[in-house]
Amino acid sequence: THPDNILYVGDAERDIIAAKAANMPSAAALWGYINTNDNPQLWHADMMLQHPTHLTAILTGDSVIDR
Repeated sequence: THPDNILYVGDAERDIIAAKAANMPSAAALWGYINTNDNPQLWHADMMLQHPTHLTAILTGDSVIDR
């Protein structure tokens, strides 16, 4: 599988960094274990997912999420 065909979903900046290092699209899971001191907007993920259903929508093609 080519890295472009994989969505790396994470709830920490290190996850987004790892996705970029692997040339994978990234999504920040904002419902995860995000520290109150973190600012996910600064991680520069390709997508910001507010709720797990947003991930489902992307995977099934049911909805377009703001990128």
